[in-house]
Amino acid sequence: MSQSFHNAVVKSSEFRDFAQANFETILIDTSKRTFAKLDEVKAASYAGLVSRYGITQFPTVIIMTPTGKFQQAFEGYDRKGAHIYVRELTRAVKPELAGVR
Repeated sequence: MSQSFHNAVVKSSEFRDFAQANFETILIDTSKRTFAKLDEVKAASYAGLVSRYGITQFPTVIIMTPTGKFQQAFEGYDRKGAHIYVRELTRAVKPELAGVR
């Protein structure tokens, strides 16, 4: 996971509050540094997720339905901060709230 994304977004109360209210959040770090520390089972599991969802950029946030159906992926981080990132997620997940934030 990008350190700038983690510090600016994941650690922010705005993102945490939004995610807690709207998602089941699972953070999976697939960086080379992290892969080097994983046991074979976890490394294979992470690699499977990357392959299954076609992840090409990091970080990638995957939005799924409560039944596990893939809806949308947000790839990369443009360093605009938590507020804008949460607004973009809101537009995707709750279009009726897009103008609220």
